[in-house]
Amino acid sequence: MTVASRGGEQPIGQWVAYCAAKAGMVALTKAIADETKGTNITANTVLPRVIDTPTNPSLMGSEKAH
Repeated sequence: MTVASRGGEQPIGQWVAYCAAKAGMVALTKAIADETKGTNITANTVLPRVIDTPTNPSLMGSEKAH
């Protein structure tokens, strides 16, 4: 299992490098799933939204909704 983020599927401006990296993780996981099709091996990725931690609001500013 891999962990990416919603930014890999729904990119937003000002987060280009982050979204590109997460999109790469999504693509990698899909490719692994395709390569292992028909075997007993699965490949999945989790796409969480913003994780609510005490530090996140101060780092994210007005972008909290993404």
